[in-house]
Amino acid sequence: MNLDTLPEALIFEICNELDILSLVSLSEVNQNLRTLANTRVSFWLQTLTETDLVLPLTRSQALHNYDAKDLNIAAHRAARIERNLTSSRPELRSWRHITWPFEPTRGLEDANLALWETPVQAVSMHLVDDGGEWMFNVSSNNIIRILHLRTGKLAACYDGLQYLEEEIDAGARIAWAVEFFDSGNRAVMIVNCFVRTDKSDDPGYTILDINLDAANSRATFKPSKLEVTAGLASYINIAGPFVVYVIPDANKPGSTVGKISMGLWADSTPIELPPLYPCLRVALYEEYFISIGVSPNDEVLAQVVPYPYKSTETDSTGKNKIKPETLKELLKRRLSMHSFKIPYTGAMWSYNEMPSARICHRYTGQRYNNVKLWMRPGGSGTYSIFSFRFDLTDLLNAVEKYANDPTSNDVLMVKDFVVESEERRILEEAELKHLAVPASSGRRYIWWREVWNVLSADRDRVETFRLYTSVTDDLAPYSQIREQITTPGYRLDPEGKFDEDFCGSKQLKAAKRFVIPDSLAERKDPVYLFLLVEWCGTAIVQLRTGELWVLRF
Repeated sequence: MNLDTLPEALIFEICNELDILSLVSLSEVNQNLRTLANTRVSFWLQTLTETDLVLPLTRSQALHNYDAKDLNIAAHRAARIERNLTSSRPELRSWRHITWPFEPTRGLEDANLALWETPVQAVSMHLVDDGGEWMFNVSSNNIIRILHLRTGKLAACYDGLQYLEEEIDAGARIAWAVEFFDSGNRAVMIVNCFVRTDKSDDPGYTILDINLDAANSRATFKPSKLEVTAGLASYINIAGPFVVYVIPDANKPGSTVGKISMGLWADSTPIELPPLYPCLRVALYEEYFISIGVSPNDEVLAQVVPYPYKSTETDSTGKNKIKPETLKELLKRRLSMHSFKIPYTGAMWSYNEMPSARICHRYTGQRYNNVKLWMRPGGSGTYSIFSFRFDLTDLLNAVEKYANDPTSNDVLMVKDFVVESEERRILEEAELKHLAVPASSGRRYIWWREVWNVLSADRDRVETFRLYTSVTDDLAPYSQIREQITTPGYRLDPEGKFDEDFCGSKQLKAAKRFVIPDSLAERKDPVYLFLLVEWCGTAIVQLRTGELWVLRF
């Protein structure tokens, strides 16, 4: 039977059963299917809701609010990137080598560029936007730099929040986050700082409005808000009008775990939260946040809490579109929570560090939402991967029902769930000098391997660096790792020859080696950071000398 003769409803049922790569191929079969793909959201919605690929969509909204054409374009771009990254040798489309110190953009030459900072100080913390256009760095002295990756020009350097030497010696924390607007042309940044007055210097945060001018490789800052807090945050984040931050326990020096607080940053209105455990990590999305908490008996729990209203109900200045009287009632609402017990068995305090946690999740606005949590012991150890799924509709309905009838016994505001088992584990190679870095989807990760491969007879060219990526679904399941944990199969030895059923061999087989420039492959200095932005298929590798490579796949 010809697909063209089937009713649309039946075609959409077929679409719902396909993965994203198959659905993209189907959309190209003939003109009728191309028309459906460009005009009917139902062609894409189910598959894109369930896909674990990162969709290159430029606005923060629920999938069902996009036009079919937008979803079509995003699906095709995601499929193109995925097909390249999963090929036997992912091909390099373009690249740029950026040297240190970064060359200032035109008009910035005479600005204070804080050239006294070492490269490692200057790039202490980093963030790359989804489009791979801008790289934000906050230094260990709390100086902000923005690098335009497509031209390699330093677009801005802002030292208005710089810590004093005595504040750094006393353990002043670096914490910040960025939210992008207007297709990446504007951003709001929240940064730890000291609020300085004639009478005192108090810990707090500031809000910066940032204009990003890609055409001229220029960024400008405008401070818009200062707020005093009980201490410098270990984690801080922003979503629309909401700010969420974590203040560590002052009685536990070195700990980043602490009380989590939430409020409106525009007018400092606090928002009451459900009983959350002290927070190890937090991530904010359009309608909710996810906190990784630690119980008094060291259990790890992922706790999902909705906002009183969608973060998209405000503009980029934090100004609400909601009527004041309605807003007042919304902020009084009791919030619900879904709590997921994570079967993490690693050390809770290792080498004077708490565990590292990465929350890997992309907002879809649909009822069911998948989350991957990567965790490893602090200081050293391998990543364990856990997956859970939460019901956003149930979370939001509980808030609504309780607001309508607080006396009802039918509303469960807090629901507890148990994640049954670790899903995957990333094995580490013997003598490896780094850790694998998960991408934002949690299904893919990137790492590099040190080699010594002489490329010329006179030994003046030596390959020292290889860059790889893998997908976690191609690895051995945790049940197999658990069975082999005391056998040679648990080892990851690139030079060894093991049975293909060994979990270490499966991980090595899953590796895809990137094509990279000779200048990076033959690098002589130590690697400082590396990451992969799945949204645009861009990898960043930076050395301790400050120089970096932007690799677009």
